[in-house]
Amino acid sequence: MILVNINRSGTKAVTDAQIKDVARGAWVVGQASLEQYASPGDYLLAVRKNAVVGAWKIVDSWRDDADDRVTFELKRSREVAHLVGQDSPYAWTQGAANPVRLIDVSDVLGAPADVETTTTGATRAVVAGWTLTVAEAGLVAHIGAPDGTTQLSLDALQSAGAAPSATLRATGSGA
Repeated sequence: MILVNINRSGTKAVTDAQIKDVARGAWVVGQASLEQYASPGDYLLAVRKNAVVGAWKIVDSWRDDADDRVTFELKRSREVAHLVGQDSPYAWTQGAANPVRLIDVSDVLGAPADVETTTTGATRAVVAGWTLTVAEAGLVAHIGAPDGTTQLSLDALQSAGAAPSATLRATGSGA
C-alpha cells in the first residue's frame, strides 16, 4: 500500500475527482518499492493533515522517463473506502520531506480471513475464533463468539417503498 501526503500538492483539491487527480501522480518511488507495495491490485491512500481523504485500488502505473516519477491509474475500491475520514495509518511530522510512505496492506486491513461456502450457500469466515456467517442473499448475518454459546443475528428486512430496517438479536447463555 502506498500513502501519499497531499498537504502541499493538494491544498486546493476539494472534490473527489480533484483529490484523485492530485493523488495519482507524479511521485518518486523506487522500482523495487513500486513492485512490492504499489503494484496493480494494491491500494493508494491520499492523506492530508494526517487524515485519509481518498482511497483507491491501483490499476496501473507508469514512470516518466524525463523525471523518473511514477503516476498511477486508480479506481474506486470498496475494500478501502471505509478508510476515508479516518486517521492516516502513518503520521507525518511537520517538516518531513518525503510525501510518500510504503506500508504493508495487512498492517491496515489485517490479514485476509479464510472464507468458505457452507452447504446452505452461506459464506462463512472465522477470525480469532469469531465466526461470521452471511446468508446467500446477504440480508442475514450471524456472528458467533469464540465460546460457542453466544450468537448475534442481524436480519435486514427490506420492504418496497420503505426505508430498509434491521433487527439485531442476541441468543445463547451469554446474551
